[in-house]
Amino acid sequence: MISLGDGIVDFILDGVGQVFFMGTPLVGAIILIALYVNSKKAALFAVIGSIIGGVTAIALGIPLDTVYFGIYGFNSVLTSIALGDTFLEKGYKAYLIAAIGAFLLHL
Repeated sequence: MISLGDGIVDFILDGVGQVFFMGTPLVGAIILIALYVNSKKAALFAVIGSIIGGVTAIALGIPLDTVYFGIYGFNSVLTSIALGDTFLEKGYKAYLIAAIGAFLLHL
């Protein structure tokens, strides 16, 4: 059985890696590095989205082994990047809207 403290970094990176259907920490790290090279804010929003997606899934009672596979992170990653860095105006509101959007995906 997986406990809540196991693999926190893994589930964040797995959520980012699932964007390309490859839920491994290595692929997630490579994608985050590529995002960081292109846009530091996009990389930050990807991490925020993956965290919010995973935490929301845990709060909804999804089994931890499923959450740690990253399945609940990839839509949140894409939504956070889109709302926070691409489509909306910049500033603190972008962070709030991106976080709300990533959360609402799972309800």
